[in-house]
Amino acid sequence: MLAETGLDPQYLELEITETMTMDVSRAIPILNELSELGVQISIVKQWGEMKE
Repeated sequence: MLAETGLDPQYLELEITETMTMDVSRAIPILNELSELGVQISIVKQWGEMKE
């Protein structure tokens, strides 16, 4: 997508949930590659559904 849009990677921030990083052997290489490209990565806490 970066190549297609011409967006500089430093302006892209991906928010991923903690759950998405549970498969460490898969997540770390992908996160490293994105980081090397200059993409900003934020890990956000995944909250359950709110019940009244």
